[in-house]
Amino acid sequence: MSMRDFKTGSFSSDQDAELFNEAELLYRFVVRYYTHSAKSKDYGYGPPVTMAEVHTTTKIDDQPGITISRLAAHYSRTNSAMSQLVSKLEKKGLVVRKMATDLRNTHLYTTPVGKELCRVHRLYDCENARKTRAAIGAYCSQEEIDTFFKVLREFATWLAK
Repeated sequence: MSMRDFKTGSFSSDQDAELFNEAELLYRFVVRYYTHSAKSKDYGYGPPVTMAEVHTTTKIDDQPGITISRLAAHYSRTNSAMSQLVSKLEKKGLVVRKMATDLRNTHLYTTPVGKELCRVHRLYDCENARKTRAAIGAYCSQEEIDTFFKVLREFATWLAK
């Protein structure tokens, strides 16, 4: 597409129009998923939490003693953003910070409430994934679903570069 096409907003081919429509579909999906993930949810145990909060708590539960910098790297966040999230988790009684004996690093651990929330969250996510796959399976074959997840993994890797 030439610069003139960008300025006028016209497409130089049907293929360009289709690419734009795909980009628009992806954007609408991202906005909807972001809105969905930002809502607090009651998992039936512990305080209501957002998707970021419950997944971060679960990562801490999976790797007791993990540092904020390792969490930040895992989720592609800044240390500052991750520290703010961990502070929310502390206020909700889900995690605690413990200073290392060398006084250089703070390590994160789940509380008993945080551990139980993680257990319930894992069960919830597995059941939700089963239901989602069944619903999508009414329209897509297993091969198409597997391909979707392959493309999603590749897209995530590409975005991380």
